[in-house]
Amino acid sequence: MVLILKLAIFIFCIRHVMTKGRPGVTAIIYAGAHLALGLLLMVVQPFSWLYVAALGITLLYHLATGFLFFWLIDRYQDSYFALFAIIILGIAASIAIRFILSAAMGI
Repeated sequence: MVLILKLAIFIFCIRHVMTKGRPGVTAIIYAGAHLALGLLLMVVQPFSWLYVAALGITLLYHLATGFLFFWLIDRYQDSYFALFAIIILGIAASIAIRFILSAAMGI
């Protein structure tokens, strides 16, 4: 269920940046939606300061990578090859970074 919500957030943000052309605002929407999802998941889990710290790190991570990712999409949206390559590389990099962070933090 969470994966479907994250995919929906991602698709919405790609559509937003392609129609509005504002990668900074889209990155804030992207990071804020992930923060809201993390806070919602925190309600069903027992409270942990480690989880709160992970939420803060995740917020900064989504702001930084979201801005870069959506800026690239905004810049190269006329080229379908470049657009798909950016999306595929962005997803692969995101999975790799999350795997490394989860292994390092033990989450």
